[in-house]
Amino acid sequence: FCHTPACLPTCRAMKLALACSLLTVPACAGVSLLVVNKKGNQVRRCALDSTDPCTLVAGRSDAASGTGIDALKMPEGVAVEADGTVVIADTVNHRIMRCPKDNPAGCAPLQSITGQGAGANQLNQPYGVALTKDGEYVIADQRNDRVQICKDNTDPCVTLMGTGIPGSGANQLNKPYAVSVG
Repeated sequence: FCHTPACLPTCRAMKLALACSLLTVPACAGVSLLVVNKKGNQVRRCALDSTDPCTLVAGRSDAASGTGIDALKMPEGVAVEADGTVVIADTVNHRIMRCPKDNPAGCAPLQSITGQGAGANQLNQPYGVALTKDGEYVIADQRNDRVQICKDNTDPCVTLMGTGIPGSGANQLNKPYAVSVG
């Protein structure tokens, strides 16, 4: 039913209206979804109370991957800070990015992460990210088989779980994918 570019905004509005009714969000006023477009190397914000196109939060508009501040490479997880800053697990770039609300040019990597590796302040393909009430970042560090907790400063990150060796023992993980704080 929505197969032409001309009808896509109407189709989107109808789908979002259905989603709003299913979610029981009153008119979806002020509610938006963050969509991680992994192979498009982007994160987009889509307002549920609008037929406007989704806006680019992070990544390049041409969907090209890269290692610069303006680029993502196969992002996976996303979380939102209280002020609206979007936190992204930039998986293949081995970093966590912080992007001010709707400002792709303002993105910056988490200060405590120093690059790819297995050291305390290094990541190897982070997949999931969550926030604690104290503003710390909990990271599913998939290829290091661990969960790290980090601050946005130069303090060392701390391993919460995992030994760096994949397994199913009491403190072992095997490619953790997602984290949630609750």
